[in-house]
Amino acid sequence: MDCDYTKRSYLLPEGCKDLIDVLKLKHKLTEKKCLLEAAMEKVKRQVNSKQFQMFDLYVIKKWPVLKVAQTLGVNVGQVYLANLRTSALLKREIKKLKGEMF
Repeated sequence: MDCDYTKRSYLLPEGCKDLIDVLKLKHKLTEKKCLLEAAMEKVKRQVNSKQFQMFDLYVIKKWPVLKVAQTLGVNVGQVYLANLRTSALLKREIKKLKGEMF
């Protein structure tokens, strides 16, 4: 069997022309993931544990709102409110961390 790597085609992500672009994209995604994780840790310390748990189950783990409410013994409105407040804090923290990076 003859292996000619010059003719091998790779499936590249959209917007990537070559493997260098793929590596740049991977680095960018890793950077964003680290930024999000750092922001999540800071926000986690700013809100009460139940509020963060509602946010985590509903937004991060993608549980249906009714399942979150029933599991935690709260009403649906509390889950939506926790999502709204925690999301706002998270967006603010990400913006703040981005500013510190540059």
